[in-house]
Amino acid sequence: ALDSMFCVLAFNSIVPDADFLFLSAMLKNGSEFAEWINNLTGRDCVFADPLWKPSRQARGVVLYERQALDAIRSRALEIQKDEDAKKGKAAKGLRKPAQGALTCLPFALFGLQHNWLKDNSASCTIVKISDTPITLTGKLFPRNEGGSKEKWINLTPNANKVAAQIAASAARNGLKGIVFVNSKVTAASTAREISKLLGDAPEATPDEQARWDALKSELGDLKHSLIPAPAAAVPHSAQMIRQERDLAERLYRRADGAQVIVATPTLAQGLNLPAHIAILAGDKRSDPDDGEREALEAHEILNAAARAGRAGHLANGIVLLVPEPILQFSKTDEIRHDVVQKLQSVLPEDDRCLTLSDPLQVILDRISAADLTDGDVEYALNRLTTAIAPEDGELAASSRFVVKKSFAKFLADRRNAVEGFNAKVKRLNEVLAERSKEADDKVLGELAAQSGAPIAVLRTLRQRLIDGIGALPSSISGWASWIISWLEQDDTARDAILIRDRRAILGAAGLKKDGALTGDAVKRLEAGISAWLTGAPLCDIERQLGGDPDDKFVCPQARELISQVIPLSFSFAAGLVSHTALEIEDIANGTATPIAVIECLAAGVRRGFDMPSKLAFADIKRGFLGRVQAHEAFAETIMDPPEFENTADYQNVIDRMRAYLAFSAG
Repeated sequence: ALDSMFCVLAFNSIVPDADFLFLSAMLKNGSEFAEWINNLTGRDCVFADPLWKPSRQARGVVLYERQALDAIRSRALEIQKDEDAKKGKAAKGLRKPAQGALTCLPFALFGLQHNWLKDNSASCTIVKISDTPITLTGKLFPRNEGGSKEKWINLTPNANKVAAQIAASAARNGLKGIVFVNSKVTAASTAREISKLLGDAPEATPDEQARWDALKSELGDLKHSLIPAPAAAVPHSAQMIRQERDLAERLYRRADGAQVIVATPTLAQGLNLPAHIAILAGDKRSDPDDGEREALEAHEILNAAARAGRAGHLANGIVLLVPEPILQFSKTDEIRHDVVQKLQSVLPEDDRCLTLSDPLQVILDRISAADLTDGDVEYALNRLTTAIAPEDGELAASSRFVVKKSFAKFLADRRNAVEGFNAKVKRLNEVLAERSKEADDKVLGELAAQSGAPIAVLRTLRQRLIDGIGALPSSISGWASWIISWLEQDDTARDAILIRDRRAILGAAGLKKDGALTGDAVKRLEAGISAWLTGAPLCDIERQLGGDPDDKFVCPQARELISQVIPLSFSFAAGLVSHTALEIEDIANGTATPIAVIECLAAGVRRGFDMPSKLAFADIKRGFLGRVQAHEAFAETIMDPPEFENTADYQNVIDRMRAYLAFSAG
């Protein structure tokens, strides 16, 4: 959010005549935001807010008849007593036969969304959604009523399996479905469950087969894939590598392909697939840090719901929420309040559930409260490192933009809170002035403003580079090891650059994700990163990280490394090293290390190439479906590689590689 606001303000400052287009279906205060853009640009900003939508949906929540729930509880308790008697002791939890008795016919309370009608009315009805009972789960508890030793079964929704059964039933009736689960791990297992229920898998097309071949090369074997073959249901999550997600989407888009796709809510916004029905497996998730369950935000639920009946694909859609806890109804009583509340979570009066605020206001509030150690505050101050307080420094701080043009200032004007806002900006100026005493180096200040990295970290990085001149690496893989050593030894740099990806780094290193980010944890990544850069498949990267791909087939450590650590924090670190190095004369002139290596260091790390020549080869040849394929083609094509890297810059490498390939072809 901070980057977005900095981008809007800076872009307007640099290119003041440029127009903006902002898109959202969920803003409550869209007109207010449009007025701010009007003030910012000095031009009219049109706020388009049509209530009518080009598709309609029946949205509902899954629930069960109360009498049926009471009956399965009683039956399960009877079985539990019988099993306890057979075993000669009382079990603390539900025994398997008792658990198996917890099956019940599912119903749904549906409301048809008519948000284009004046009274926002919704027609509601309860319908049975399956003729086959679905399996719930339960936990055994003592009643503790009047000293009674009776047991009680607390029924739980078994959301993923229930969603899988509903999706399979819908697919059998010709409805393409998308299921949203709340963790990337359960996306794959739920897809397998649905595929098992549906049976026959689609055949791969010739185009898909080429992609399966590329995926096999990338992984080392398709047994390591989260989708090892075409299936009736496919997962779609951040745990998957790019080639897997591409295949999942291609299979699902086909009319005769996968009938169900299982995704996580974080990916809901990016999916534009032809779903007849969207099923939300639960409206809670586990917090990764403390394990506590927390409710999904309203916009997350509505984002997921909006995947059904997409305009341009289908005119109608069905949305079903499998809620937590279980909802129940009685045929003789009115609908309970908790049921109505759950229905309203997927069937609001309209989808405008987000009030847009300015993240800079949060930063100003924290600075005013002297909370300067907060990570977001530190990042914002680093981005504002080059800010120069104008003569009326009490009112604004400016760099590429002025804070007084921010959305926060606009809102302060609207709410008669300008005096408080100015006081907070004054404090911001004071903090920036104090920090500017350390930021006497304009080059480092500019780099801090661009990257958000602390000047102190950039200063020690530059000194480390200067001290190492004469022994600097000459390849991308060599520089990757140099970066690992730097981050291993420099605690301050490690925390500043890597802390946001701490859990992913610890996971890739094979350590507990709730542990500390130590130098040893970073060092453990070195062999895996080296394997990534030299074209090794996923299974070999897993081995280099200390994992066993023959035990954990999907290579979880390698997936953490290449899906999160490398494209995010490690590429960022490589970019910092590259930009800092290019400001040092002995490096910039190419005498200390090949200049082409420094220029494409971040790109090489991110894309998985250990030499500029390989990166140039992939850029020129194109068409490769995977990193490993590009490495293999390079080895086959460039039989005796010339010294491309000793040239002036990366463009020269491109030119020489193009000439070499043309000569070889001739």
